[in-house]
Amino acid sequence: MDLPGVIRDLPGEMIPEGLAAVHGYRDRLSKLAFEQRCAENAAYCRRVAALYCLYRTMYADAEAELLGLPADAEISDLRARQRDLRLRETELQAQVSVVLRVGASAADRAVEEAVGFVERLPRVFGLIAAGVLSVPGGREALARSRALGRAQVREFDGALADRLEADARELLAIPALREFADLLVARIDPEAAIRRRERSRDDRTVIFRPEEDGLASAFALLPAEDVAEFERRVDDIIGTVCDQDSRAVSQRRADGLMMLLRGYVTLGCDCGVCEKTEPRAVEEGVEDGVIVRYRALVHVVVNERTLADPENDESGYLSGYGPITAAHARDLAGREDAVVREFGERIDTAGTSASESDVTADSGTADSADAADRGDDLAADPDASDVDDPDTAEIAGDALVRARGSADYRLTADLVRYLTILHPRCVFPLCTRPARRCEIDHSREYDHVDPARGGRTAANNLQPLCKKHHQLKTAGGWIDARLPDGRILWINPDGEHIIVDPAGVVLALFPDLKRVSWTAPDLPDPRYRVRNGPTKLQREHRRREQIRQRHRDAAQRLRNPRPPEPPPGRSPSGAGISIIEERLRCVLRAHRAQVRAEIRAERAAVLPEGPTHRRPPERAHSDDEPPPY
Repeated sequence: MDLPGVIRDLPGEMIPEGLAAVHGYRDRLSKLAFEQRCAENAAYCRRVAALYCLYRTMYADAEAELLGLPADAEISDLRARQRDLRLRETELQAQVSVVLRVGASAADRAVEEAVGFVERLPRVFGLIAAGVLSVPGGREALARSRALGRAQVREFDGALADRLEADARELLAIPALREFADLLVARIDPEAAIRRRERSRDDRTVIFRPEEDGLASAFALLPAEDVAEFERRVDDIIGTVCDQDSRAVSQRRADGLMMLLRGYVTLGCDCGVCEKTEPRAVEEGVEDGVIVRYRALVHVVVNERTLADPENDESGYLSGYGPITAAHARDLAGREDAVVREFGERIDTAGTSASESDVTADSGTADSADAADRGDDLAADPDASDVDDPDTAEIAGDALVRARGSADYRLTADLVRYLTILHPRCVFPLCTRPARRCEIDHSREYDHVDPARGGRTAANNLQPLCKKHHQLKTAGGWIDARLPDGRILWINPDGEHIIVDPAGVVLALFPDLKRVSWTAPDLPDPRYRVRNGPTKLQREHRRREQIRQRHRDAAQRLRNPRPPEPPPGRSPSGAGISIIEERLRCVLRAHRAQVRAEIRAERAAVLPEGPTHRRPPERAHSDDEPPPY
C-alpha cells in the first residue's frame, strides 16, 4: 500500500524510517509511533544535558569560584567577580535564547529545568530518556520536588523512580503522578508540605489579559477548595439547559460563568422551543418563584482520628485535587457550612475504636435531594440480609463498617459514594475525567438472566468510565480485567497489556477503605427461557471472559515467571537416561499417529463424507440487544 500523497510531499528527513514498509498495518504503525516518541524523549534529554553543560561552562564554575573565596578576600576582587558573574548570566541567557529560538524568560526556564533534572532528579531524568516517563510527567515531578531540600530530594527521586519502574506495563496519568508526588513530599517532610501551602496561599491572584479577535482571557490562582466549589457552580448552571442547546460544553461554561457573575441561577437555553429559554436571577428563583440558595458540594475524605487530634498529621484527600495536609482538612471540616458524616454503619468489635473509620467531610451544604439520600443511607432495608457480599468476603472478617450493597443491576447510594472516593477519575489508561462525570461500569458484564453466574454489582466489579471510553469498551475493542492485587489490566485490539492503578493513592492514604463489609438482598431467581442455546449477549460475555482470563494468566506469568527448564540430556531427577526415554516416546507417538490415520481411512471408506447440515439460524429475541453495561 502506497503512502498518502500528503506524506510523500513532506521533506525526507521528516518521514520516519520504515514508514512505507509498515503503512496499512495498525500494530506496526503503533509500534513505529512509540519508537518515535522514545526517540523524541532521548533527543529532549540530550538537549537538557547540553544545556546543563553550557550552564556549568558559562556560569556555574565561576559562581563556585566566587562562593569559594576566603572571608578575608579583597573587596575590589569580590566586586569584580560579582560583575563578571552577572555578565556571564546575561551571556548564558542570550546564548540559550538564540540556540533554542525562544525569548529570555523561556530561556531562563529551560536552564532552570536542566539544572533541576540533572542535579535533583537524575533517576527520573533517566526514565524520561528510557521512554518510561513523558516529558510533561517529568516536569510535574520536578515542580513537586521544589519544596524539598537537597538531601531530601534524592529520597524523593528514588521513591518516585522505584514506583515508575515497578511494572513497565503500568501507566500513570499526570493527575495520578501529581498525587503520588504530593504524597511522597508529605511523607518525606510533612513540614515542607505545610510551608508550601502557607506560602502558596500568598500567591493567589486574578489576571486579565486581552487576546486577539475581540476576546480576552482571565486567569485565577485560588485555593483548591474554592476552585472545586467554583467548578461545581459552573457545572450546575450549564445543566439547566436542554439537550437541544446548540452550544458546546466549553461555550456553555464560558456563558455560565458570566451568568453567575451577573446574579443568575439558570443559563437560558438557545433552542427556542423549551421553557428554559429565559435565564432566571436569584431573586426570581428557579421554579414557581421559589428562591433557592445554592451551595456547591465539595468532598473531602479524612480519617476521624485526624479530625479529633490536632497533632495528627495524616493527610486528607480533596476530590478533584488530591492529597491535602491534615491542618487543611481540619480547616475545611471546621467551616460553618461543612457537614461531616461517616461512611457506612460502624461495626462494634472488640478493640475497634471510633477513630479507625474513614469519614467524608462535605464542605458546603447539600441540597434537599442529597439530604434525602443521607436519610436513605442510614435506613435499614427490610429485604436486606447480613450475609456479606461473596465478592468481598475475604475482608469481611476484618471489617470496620457495614455498607449497603446491591443484588441487582442498580447501584445503591453507598456503592456510588464508595466508588467515587476510591476511584477519583475514569479508570481508562491516562484518562483524567473526574469520576463524578463518569458512568459506572460493570468490569465483568452483568448477567441479566442469572446474576449469580458472574458480573455482580459489587464494589470490586464496578468502576467509573467516562462516556466515550465506556462506549469503547462496550464495542468490544478494548477489554479490561481485574488483577489479584486490585489493579486493572487493559488489553487493546493489538493484544498489548496496559495496567492502571486508579485507587493506589487513595488506598495508600486510607487503607481502611478495604475493610468494608457489604450487605445486599438475596439474589433474584434466574429468568431462564426455553430457547435454542445461549443468547447473542451471553455468547459475547463468554468470549470476553475467556479473553480476560487468558490475558490475566499471561500477566501473572510475567509477574511470576516459571523456573528455568532443566538442561537437555539430563532428567529432572538427575538420572542420565532421559535421552533413551525421549526416543521411546517418539516411537510411541509415531505408532499412535499411524494407528489413528488407519482408523480415519477405514471410516472414510465406510461412511463417505456428505454435505454438512448447518444448524438453522436462531430467531431474533427482544433480549438479544445488549444493555449499557
